[in-house]
Amino acid sequence: MKHSFAFAMIALCLSACATDSSNPNPVIDITGGKVQGIFSETPGVVVYKGIPYAAPPIGELRWKAPQPVVPWDTVLIADHFGPISFQPPHVAGPDSVVINQYGDVDYVKEFFSEGDPEMSEDCLYLNIWKPAEAKKGDKLPVALWIHGGAFIAGFGYEKEFDGDAYAKRGVILVTINYRLGAFGFLAHPELSAENADHLSGNYGMLDQIKALDWTRENIANFGGDPDNITVFGQSAGAMSVRNLLCSPLTKGKIAKAIIQSGGAISPDGNDGMEAASLAQYEQLGKTLMGDLSLDKMRSMSYQELQEVIGHYAAANNMPFLMLQPNVDGKVLEGGLAACIDKDFVPHIPIMMGSTLDDMAFTRMGEPYAYLASRLREKGKAPYVYEFRRRLPGNGSGAFHSSELWYVFGTTKRCWRPLVEADEALSRRMVDYWSNFMKQGDPNGPGLPEWNACTNGLDDVMQLDLE
Repeated sequence: MKHSFAFAMIALCLSACATDSSNPNPVIDITGGKVQGIFSETPGVVVYKGIPYAAPPIGELRWKAPQPVVPWDTVLIADHFGPISFQPPHVAGPDSVVINQYGDVDYVKEFFSEGDPEMSEDCLYLNIWKPAEAKKGDKLPVALWIHGGAFIAGFGYEKEFDGDAYAKRGVILVTINYRLGAFGFLAHPELSAENADHLSGNYGMLDQIKALDWTRENIANFGGDPDNITVFGQSAGAMSVRNLLCSPLTKGKIAKAIIQSGGAISPDGNDGMEAASLAQYEQLGKTLMGDLSLDKMRSMSYQELQEVIGHYAAANNMPFLMLQPNVDGKVLEGGLAACIDKDFVPHIPIMMGSTLDDMAFTRMGEPYAYLASRLREKGKAPYVYEFRRRLPGNGSGAFHSSELWYVFGTTKRCWRPLVEADEALSRRMVDYWSNFMKQGDPNGPGLPEWNACTNGLDDVMQLDLE
C-alpha cells in the first residue's frame, strides 16, 4: 500500500510538472515518449543526456538506415549520456606524441585523459542544453553540433563540448553520436543489392540527418525554433556539415552552417577531401571483406572488423583507413566544389575557418579565399576566421582542434596554464558564434566588427588574445 501511494504521488507530481509552465524542468513529450532533464552545474541551464533519436542499429539493422526510435512507457530521466560508437580506445602511454613543432599535439592528453565512456553499436543518442526558462513557443535559435574524429572516433560529449555557455546566451545546443568507421561508412555490393535504392555506405551520414530531423520534429517542445537550426562541426564534423549542405535529404532543413577546420577548395576545384563515388566504395568494401557473406559480415564483432581494416591499412602503408560518406546521388549529391558550381548549396549564412597551426589542407590561405569567392559569386559571402592563439603548455601552438576549448566556453577544463585573457577570448568567440546562430551575422554590441569575406583574406577575423 505504501509503495502504491508513493507511485501515485510520483505520477501526480510528474503530471503537474508536465502541465505547469512555470516549472523550470517539466516533463516534455518527444518522439517515443516523455523525457525530463536535470539541472546543470551552471545555474539557469537544464541538460538532457542520452536521448535516443533512432532505434539501436544492431543485428539486422547493422548497415541499414536509422529506423524510428523504440517507444518507452515511463518518463525517461535523461541524467546520463548514452554509449558511444565503437572506436579505437584513447589510451595514454609511452608513445605519447613528442611535440617537435607547432601543430603537434597529444590528443589523448588534450581531450581524452579521463578515458572512454561505454562503447556500443547501440549509440544513436543525442544531448540537449537549454535555458531553464525556455518553453514551447519561445522559438530560440538551435545549434546542432557534429563531432570530429576522422569518421572513426569521437563522441558528442567529449570534455571540451558543453552547452552551458550557449544556453546562457539563449541558444539551445544539441550534440549527437553517430555510427563511425565500418559501422558507419562501409559500402559493399551485397549491402547495395539488399537496399531498395541500391545504395550503401552512408549510414553515419544518415544518422546525422536522422538527428537533424529529430531536432526539427521535437525541439519546439524544448523552446527551440525548428526553422532556425545552425549545423556546425569541426574536422570530420566540418566535413559532415559540408556533406549535409550537399545532400538532397536536408533541403530546407538547415538555416545556417559553421565549418571549422573542414578544408577549403583550391583553385583546381579540389581540396583532397571530395567524397569518393559509391562504386569506388563498393569496390573497397569488396576488397576488405573478400568472399565473406553478408550474414557473416553482420555477425562479426567490432574487433574482427578492425582486424580486417587494420590488415588492409598495413598492407597499403596507411596509418589508418578513413572511411567517409560516398557520392550516391540520393544521400550525397556531390562534393562541395561541384555542388557550389551547380548552385546546389543552399543560400544560407555560412561561417568557416581554421587554426593558425592547423593541418596543411585545412589551414587558412588561398584555398579559403578561393572558396569564399566561389560562395560570394553565388550570393553567399561567408564569414571567415583564423584562430591564432598559440596555447601555452608544451609548444603545440594553435593546433588542429585547439579552438574547441574556446568555442564551447570550456577553457577551465583545459590542463594548460591559460590566463584571464584566454577566458576573455572564449567569451568573445561564444558571443560571435551565438550571434551567428541567432541572426546569421556574428556581430553584436561590444564586439570588434567582423565583415563578411568580400575582399579575400583582408576580411578574415583574427581570433587571438587582445
